[in-house]
Amino acid sequence: MKSLRFQPRGTGSRFAEMLRIGGTTGEWPPPMVVPHRVDFHTVLLTREGQGHHVIDFDWHACAPGTVSWAMPDQVQRVVPDPSLSVVALLVRRDALLIAEAADRLEARPPERVSWAVGRQEQARLADFLDALSADIDAQHDELVRSRVTTLLLELERRSRLDEAPHDAESAHLLAAVRLAINERFRTTRRVEDYAAVLGYSARTLNRACQRLTGKTVKALLLERTMLEARRLLVDSSATVASIATELGFSEPTNFVSAFRREVGVTPQRFRSDLVARGVPLGGRGPAGPPRGNV
Repeated sequence: MKSLRFQPRGTGSRFAEMLRIGGTTGEWPPPMVVPHRVDFHTVLLTREGQGHHVIDFDWHACAPGTVSWAMPDQVQRVVPDPSLSVVALLVRRDALLIAEAADRLEARPPERVSWAVGRQEQARLADFLDALSADIDAQHDELVRSRVTTLLLELERRSRLDEAPHDAESAHLLAAVRLAINERFRTTRRVEDYAAVLGYSARTLNRACQRLTGKTVKALLLERTMLEARRLLVDSSATVASIATELGFSEPTNFVSAFRREVGVTPQRFRSDLVARGVPLGGRGPAGPPRGNV
């Protein structure tokens, strides 16, 4: 896995970069087709062709009019067909003008990362991106930050349109729990610790989480921990023992048992399956076509 930091090319904005990639004559830069963990937002708007945007091991189809969105710290790569052409917007995680907005995005459910937009919405988005691109090129950083804040919050709202109705208090508590888990899952998996940090009882937190996700806080903690484990396993230089230590397990055997219960295979088998399916580990080159949901 290649961890990538935001490093814009050229003399544009310090906070965002716009790339137009692919097409019948365009080439995809190697960092886009090899699994990499990024510290910035990546929004892809597909203009032409077909392909997949693989985000945290889930394959999301790219077709004209689809939008996909990888968050900071997620593992991503693009598996393009020869005709795939996209507009890629890269946004620094600290570009948002409102701190509360950044927290809201960090708490976004990780599975809502791709959707199709209609013709009118696609045209509006394309016009917005054209205006944003001009501001990026002109180094109008405050305008860039304002536009990307608006865009990412609108995409976050758009990603929630298919949610079932729910009460505001439970939604607020679930977002707070997700944010706290992201910040602390390496150091504690005790539900009581999260209840103390958030100022609620464990029972209240569990009730809110179960109401909206069907899962307890403990289940969400384990899910987030095993997602991180899978991300780290993409890096072939990390041993299972070192991953166990990084994730706060006292013994590698405890980590292996937890991983097997949650994922269904051992960490070693998970890694070997990635290799067998053609997923490039540690930057060893592009993968072949998808052969499953990894």
